[in-house]
Amino acid sequence: MSISCSDEFTDDIVKDSLPEIPVTFPGSTTYGFNPFYTVPISGTGDIAITMEIPSTSGRTIKQIRKVVGGATGLTPGALSDATAAYASSINVNATTFTFNTTIAF
Repeated sequence: MSISCSDEFTDDIVKDSLPEIPVTFPGSTTYGFNPFYTVPISGTGDIAITMEIPSTSGRTIKQIRKVVGGATGLTPGALSDATAAYASSINVNATTFTFNTTIAF
């Protein structure tokens, strides 16, 4: 069996789903599209997560509503979990924000 198209296929399945205003995480490590931070087991356990949007976007990050941490098993569904690591809203109203927290060893 052989299938062909006379037009170029441009459905959502073959497009990069890039946001109009990207949120980036300076200082993070990424493989693919998933930024992550590592914390050594020796030390203070301090974690600083910086996020930003382009200052030329004309917009700001309004607030951070939930932060979830963990190992490699994190999923977007974890954000709906009532036991999230940090569940209080943080008002930001800026194009850059650094969330500081610690992890106990």
